Parts: sequence; C-alpha cells; structure tokens
Amino acid sequence: MKTQKQIFVLKDAEGKDQKYTADDKGNLVLLVEVREEQPQKAVYSPDEARKVLGMSRNPFMNLLYSGQLKGIKAGRRWLISSQAIDNFLNPLN
Repeated sequence: MKTQKQIFVLKDAEGKDQKYTADDKGNLVLLVEVREEQPQKAVYSPDEARKVLGMSRNPFMNLLYSGQLKGIKAGRRWLISSQAIDNFLNPLN
C-alpha cells in the first residue's frame, strides 16, 4: 500500500508559495511536480485532435468542414497533422 506524505506550503524569499515534504529523516525537501507529457504524434484522429485542443465534437468538426483547421479525408476518416494543429493555434507563424 502506498503511503501519502504530508505537504507543507511555505513562502520562499520572494514571497512565492513553495511546496515541501519531509524526507525519511524528517528534513524538509522541495517537492518537485513531475508531469508526464505524451510525445507529439505526426497525425491525429479527430477524437485525439479534439482532446489536444480541448474542444467538443461539433465545434471541432465545424472547423474541419469549414477549412479553418486543415485535415485530410482518407476514405471515411479524417486525419489531422500536428502541423495543422500548430498552424491553427499560431496562424501568424
């Protein structure tokens, strides 16, 4: 069974909140949050691309059909490249 450690929130010298926990000896150590990032795919399905953009289905599909978000129709499936998502998010690049 995994035990949970107590987290302490203290202000640093600049007044920012920092999270600490205690090590095995009882000393405070800075708690570092590690987030696992998924590697960027070259091509996304509509459901995967929607999740990347944080959109619901209908507005997302409207973007595809209108051409505001570039996608390729392969048979009955849409394929959206990571470059198309980047271009949609950063239109001036």
